[in-house]
Amino acid sequence: MDFHQILLLISLIFFITSPVFSNSALHSSGQNIMQRGSVLKLTTHAAASVFDPTRVTQLSWRPRAFIYRNFLTDEECDHLIALAKDKLEKSMVADNESGKSIESEVRTSSGMFLNKAQDEVVAAIEVRIAAWTFLPPENGESIQVLHYEHGQKYEPHFDYFLDKVNQELGGHRVATVLMYLSSVDKGGETVFPNSEEKDSQPKTDDMSDCAKKGYSVKPRKGDALLFYSLHPDATTDPLSLHGSCPVIEGEKWSATKWIHVRSFEKAMKNKPSGDCSDDNENCAQWAAAGRVARQRASVLKLTTGINSAATFDPTGVSQISWRPRVFSYKKFLTDEECDHLINLAKAGSLEKSMVVDDETGEAVASDVRTSSGMFLDTAHDEVVAGIERRIAAWTFLPMENGEQLQILHYEHGQKYEPHADFFVDDFNLQTGGNRVATVLMYLSNVDKGGETIFPASEAKKFQPKDDTWSDCAKTDYGVKSKKGDALLFYNLHINLTVDPLSFHGSCPVIDGEKWSATKWIHEKPYRQSVGKVSWSKCTDEDDDCALWAKEGECEKNPLYMVGTEDDPGACTKSCNACSA
Repeated sequence: MDFHQILLLISLIFFITSPVFSNSALHSSGQNIMQRGSVLKLTTHAAASVFDPTRVTQLSWRPRAFIYRNFLTDEECDHLIALAKDKLEKSMVADNESGKSIESEVRTSSGMFLNKAQDEVVAAIEVRIAAWTFLPPENGESIQVLHYEHGQKYEPHFDYFLDKVNQELGGHRVATVLMYLSSVDKGGETVFPNSEEKDSQPKTDDMSDCAKKGYSVKPRKGDALLFYSLHPDATTDPLSLHGSCPVIEGEKWSATKWIHVRSFEKAMKNKPSGDCSDDNENCAQWAAAGRVARQRASVLKLTTGINSAATFDPTGVSQISWRPRVFSYKKFLTDEECDHLINLAKAGSLEKSMVVDDETGEAVASDVRTSSGMFLDTAHDEVVAGIERRIAAWTFLPMENGEQLQILHYEHGQKYEPHADFFVDDFNLQTGGNRVATVLMYLSNVDKGGETIFPASEAKKFQPKDDTWSDCAKTDYGVKSKKGDALLFYNLHINLTVDPLSFHGSCPVIDGEKWSATKWIHEKPYRQSVGKVSWSKCTDEDDDCALWAKEGECEKNPLYMVGTEDDPGACTKSCNACSA
């Protein structure tokens, strides 16, 4: 039985046992792919959604929050307001027990839901959101347009669900994109009361008293706020608590896109009937909503406000496929950075590359992988540290979740047979959970061969091949090794189930040699060993430490909660992190 037969068998098992795979992996987009320059576009009925991501800033890691300046044009903002103005109703909240929509003084705005792809403007905004977040369009709810008049507000709340009813509709909300359709003279700020950055933000006179109680974002027409309600390990993030401060002067218009861990469209379509009733006031609008237009140009640039700048050129980013989620980045590294990494490896100790034993989790030698390699220390030097920050900025995944950079060298005939980067053994899952994503950086050109292949990618049917491709790469989706380029692909679905379509390999080198660098990123902070440490006193610095510990934050955020031997965390007592 050859590899393709084995992969087919594995995929069929996954499809049968997992509704996520059977729902998403079997769906064919049926889109006509057009390659133009460095940007991969899929033909849709919506207008092109190319944007300028140089305006993106990372606000915090806890919670993960990012602001995008001028995400919408003034015309798009005005268009969404015009669509909503005559259809506004009092905003509702989800009851924590029943999941039904109810009125509450906690939320005093008015709003309405648009249909998906309601017109070309709405469709373009929706595909732009998918391109920015790396999250499939079908996982998103319809856009909700909201209006806040004088004194109206939304008290701090979570966007993830506490009831089982709503969790069945596509799972938890993993992320929220909040777009500001108008500026507000005073008040109306979005506030994160628990953000770790709240104390570092200067409090100015133009901020409302409400906004001064946390990290706040002032509404500015056209800006968009992306924040995650779940950790990378798909557990809920209590630091994502947020609210809308009362409007003091003027009025506030906004639009919200909630994105789920699974397909929201399929969940609504397959919702069981029996009790023939609507649990949510928006059911009629959801039922009328058509499928959102598929993805277009996927471009990204991000400047961090926490670490030193990690700016890069987003015009080099291309979305390759949704199944698996794969993105390429032209010139992610400079030639000098590539040469520097190679020189570090040459001066070190290259050893035969190993593979993980599926049963024991131990590293073993295998003919499946014939390259040589070595690991660099985290932040080994300024160049390595800069690359690691850039990876975190691009992926939205914290640096502490990443393993050390691995440098690999492939000589003539050397290869890595198709494999998965996710773990199936218990041992490696204890070091930070499974590997969510992989960033593969090419440090050299290869004359022929050495391509990275995805045998199960849906994009392979659209990729033309000529004689410059090796036989290994001709039947699968292939990416050529080009110095400075990087590849980002996800090994897990958004709900953290493994994605068998992420199987990939490195074709044998035919002419020349191949150098590459890999960064594997986990669900949780990566640690090769975790244990108690000794401090002179064991205390909690925050009144909420006990609550956070109960919710699993000691494991999710160990650097903040537990800390290190040199720098104790904020909740060492509640985390039971002190040795006797």
